[in-house]
Amino acid sequence: MGIYGVSASAAPSLAPIVAAFAIQETGDWTWPFWEMFFASLFTLVLLSFSLPETSKDTILLRKAARLRKITGNDKLRALSEIQQAHLSVSEALFDALIRPITMTFTEPIIIAVNLYNGLIYAVMYSFFKSFPLVYGEGGYGWNLGVSSLPFLGLVVGEGLGVGGYALWNWYATSL
Repeated sequence: MGIYGVSASAAPSLAPIVAAFAIQETGDWTWPFWEMFFASLFTLVLLSFSLPETSKDTILLRKAARLRKITGNDKLRALSEIQQAHLSVSEALFDALIRPITMTFTEPIIIAVNLYNGLIYAVMYSFFKSFPLVYGEGGYGWNLGVSSLPFLGLVVGEGLGVGGYALWNWYATSL
């Protein structure tokens, strides 16, 4: 859980550093977008082949398809196939669009997590706007790459927080 939390907040903290040095070295503002594309492509390929399927409906769907192919019996169906055969477009859109909004406003834990993440991202993105003003050409006079290095403080803090959480979790479970 801690690794997920760090990955969700360390990437926005590291991105300005990588982007600033890329722009400074190449002089091309589009290069950070290419870096993001290549990193996302690598991650997509890695996760596509290394993460197992955990959805029981998808596992049973694949098993039913495999059994139909082996036995030749087209009557073998997974429960998800039977349920989706009678699903209309409006019901599918409701499940995909309206249910998450309903859950957001009816589940207290989802509201709490969303508000907390909103606060964290608001603080983080205010740093994105203020750090260049303070450390950049108008403030301390640092160049573009070096003026983005204070974002490393966020990454170090996140790492220390996850390390502390891991130690606490280890201690709490060993009692």
